[in-house]
Amino acid sequence: MRIGGLASGMDTETIIRDMMKAHRIPLDKITQKKAYTQWQMDDYRSINRDLRKQSDKLFDTVIKEGNYLQKNVNVSDDKAVSIKSLNASSDFSGTLEVKQLAKQATLQGGALKSPDGTKLTDEQIKELTLADLGGSDGEIKIGVPNGKSVQIEFEASDTIDSVLKKINKEGNVNAFYDSFTGKISVTAKESGEGNIKIEDIKGSIGSSLKLTNAVSPSSDPNFKPLDSTAIATAGENAKFTFNGLETERASNTFQINGFEVTLKQKTDAPITFSSSADSDKIVDSVVQFVNDYNEMIEKLNSTIREKKYRDFPPLSDEQKKDMKEKEIELWEEKAKSGTLRNDPAISSMLTKLRSIMTTSIKMKDEN
Repeated sequence: MRIGGLASGMDTETIIRDMMKAHRIPLDKITQKKAYTQWQMDDYRSINRDLRKQSDKLFDTVIKEGNYLQKNVNVSDDKAVSIKSLNASSDFSGTLEVKQLAKQATLQGGALKSPDGTKLTDEQIKELTLADLGGSDGEIKIGVPNGKSVQIEFEASDTIDSVLKKINKEGNVNAFYDSFTGKISVTAKESGEGNIKIEDIKGSIGSSLKLTNAVSPSSDPNFKPLDSTAIATAGENAKFTFNGLETERASNTFQINGFEVTLKQKTDAPITFSSSADSDKIVDSVVQFVNDYNEMIEKLNSTIREKKYRDFPPLSDEQKKDMKEKEIELWEEKAKSGTLRNDPAISSMLTKLRSIMTTSIKMKDEN
């Protein structure tokens, strides 16, 4: 309930409010100046971000040496071998014959039995612990071809499922339980010559999972393992003849002289390959640079030429109270226009950019 001016009949609230408006004028000007300066700073930051982005792209296009070394590689049988250029500085050609693909070593554990003598189900491995299989607290060592051996500790209370997850995380292998055979299958993450070997360092974790003391069928082809025996199948290196040189690699994908070679299948005869400069990609890099440069110049030009509306200063909080949201939006659109019109720093930058693009480059041996 308003009581101002009740006795005199005067609207003292309006009078006081009008008087305060006059006192707020200096403060409103400072607030408007602060808001305008903030807009200018935001526009400077936006330009700075754009220039940084263009600078990064510049190093990825015309300045990057690798873009001028782009090469096409033709292979007579791309189903057997694929070759692509990574950072090759010279051309690449010759013959390649694949004699054997690299493969990963595997280990098939012996069959696991539940306490009642039946094969474990997928649900049981989530519930049964190492202790249920006769295991105890302990530590195992896992060795793989072309990798470091790792040692992993477990507790007797760990479930079979949690043990497998920990082995997958830390052991450089992929392991899973197959409920059809009742066996744990282990595969090396990397290919290469050698076997997977699991040993008990402390306790009986590996033996309770029937993963230790694995035999290799290749060592004795007449040996017939029991269902409870672990079987280790050795991994193999890729074997191939490259330009007459018989050699091997642990993986089917490897690099030679800046080219990445991927072996896909054995070949009955040598295949041929050759490389040549990829002129289309080189031209694309230059065109991309030119387009980016023109876009940057156009944006900077539009920034310093943007119209400035001096009759639309930043709005104060009091002014916004009397306006609709759309009216505020349209007002500020004009108020924010031209904050960097004729900016000397940007104008100077444009001049230097144009000068750089039109100035010839002297070679080192020129006088």
